Amino acid sequence: MMFPYILFTIVLVQQLATNVEGQAVAWDDWWTYEGITGPQFWGLVNSDWVMCKDGKMQSPINFRANQILYDPNLIPINFDSDTDKMNGTLINTGHDLTFQVDDRNRVNLTGGPLSYLYRLQELRLHYGSIDSQGSEHSVDGYSFPGELQLLFYNYDLYGDLAEATKGTSGLAIISLFIQIGNTTNPELDKLLWNDRLQNVTYKGAAARVEDFNLTNLFPTTPHYMTYQGSLTSPDCAETVTWIVMNKPVYISRKKMTQLRNLWQNTMGQKETPLADNFRPTSNLNSRTIRTNINFTTKDKMGKPCPTMKSKKAYQTNSWLVKPTS
Repeated sequence: MMFPYILFTIVLVQQLATNVEGQAVAWDDWWTYEGITGPQFWGLVNSDWVMCKDGKMQSPINFRANQILYDPNLIPINFDSDTDKMNGTLINTGHDLTFQVDDRNRVNLTGGPLSYLYRLQELRLHYGSIDSQGSEHSVDGYSFPGELQLLFYNYDLYGDLAEATKGTSGLAIISLFIQIGNTTNPELDKLLWNDRLQNVTYKGAAARVEDFNLTNLFPTTPHYMTYQGSLTSPDCAETVTWIVMNKPVYISRKKMTQLRNLWQNTMGQKETPLADNFRPTSNLNSRTIRTNINFTTKDKMGKPCPTMKSKKAYQTNSWLVKPTS
């Protein structure tokens, strides 16, 4: 029976959250993406993470063609920065590879579906141990090898990320799918430079990053999909406006192999890959996915560009990023 198994697992995880000296260990050090500390149990073992279990606006999701609406009122996203380049620290958190932007580097996000100004806090990288998985979001069931998420907090309403996470319209996350290509995007390559990756092999390790250009990281497209969702890690707060760009960023196979040699444990512990750090998709429920792509125009080849018809019947999904894009 399922209930006794779940009850046993909850008790076991709660016991594991106590170290050998009988002291409680912070939950942030215990959650993972697999097993008895994985997504299935996030909302069961910690009352502060109840949204992971009961939330109706959870992320990530699978983008299905017949659920996407063209919204002519969606405008392009806009970055406003006091510098073309930024500095920060690349950290192996044990959950993902995070680039924390220095406080003095102010990068603001407006436009798109947003009503407020949002400030960049960090970039988080999710990826898989094999090419057929790794991204948190998926497109018609297809998963990409990785996903880079740029996390912004609402600077108009809140003082910092922690406060924004607890508030309404607190966060905006831009998602860039990562696809295998012949070469790595130059700015992504700068972030994941060979020596730098070697310095963040284990959990807690960090390396400085200088002169990172956010604009050069982005694929050349104004098109995106957007929906209301949540953080994809505990506490799964449902305060995120997601903006998923319609073209991927490329990474070489060699660079992806290097990423797959990073570990989620500290040095000296049993080595467990950092890869496969993605949460399974959640139900869309009653939410609407919108896009700024319009089928009424045609591309250079004379083919109709995709959009949603007023009757909400999806004409084609050929615009969605594909494995061969």
